[in-house]
Amino acid sequence: MFLLISVIFASDGSLGKAAHSHSSSPSLFASMLPIIMVILIGYIFIIRPNKKQNIRYMNMINSIKKGDKVFLRCGMFGTVAKIEDDNIVVIEIAQGVFCKFDKYTISGVTHNNVSSANCVARNEIDNKKVD
Repeated sequence: MFLLISVIFASDGSLGKAAHSHSSSPSLFASMLPIIMVILIGYIFIIRPNKKQNIRYMNMINSIKKGDKVFLRCGMFGTVAKIEDDNIVVIEIAQGVFCKFDKYTISGVTHNNVSSANCVARNEIDNKKVD
């Protein structure tokens, strides 16, 4: 096989010219087809799912109301105590501890029974004896 390839490349090129003399050049559509396919695949697998995810996230953010148990991007859990502006929410992260956060720092709404009452206060940890 290597000998056949080397003979073809060593020839004067008449074999290649004879093979291409009767064929026409590829059309513009045929040469653009791979680029169109890459763009189409990128849209289907990257852009479209990202748009759907953003729409679901915005619907979740806009439906948050007082009393919802949420978790933030920083890993904190809390309960929405108040919605001040369009973008500011007050979240109770422990009993009597309120913090203001941007609405878009909320990563999701919890549906389990995680509450701020489950958090242990720092002084309770310090007062316990280590065996």
